[in-house]
Amino acid sequence: MQIPRWAFANETLQIFDMFGPDTEAKRKWATGAEELLSLRIFQPTPLGMLAWLRYAIAPRVKARFSTKSS
Repeated sequence: MQIPRWAFANETLQIFDMFGPDTEAKRKWATGAEELLSLRIFQPTPLGMLAWLRYAIAPRVKARFSTKSS
């Protein structure tokens, strides 16, 4: 609770990013919202391919196996 209080008291502060997903509690304090996009770029190397596999395929494999074991 101290951080939002500090942010509102700081007259030079123009934007305060509360990070993470949008929640009702954050909207209570917000005067606006902005969409945050992430861009991942991988090098065209074997290591870059491994990194791409980690982000593109691993979550699907994990989800598939976690639903079967439940």
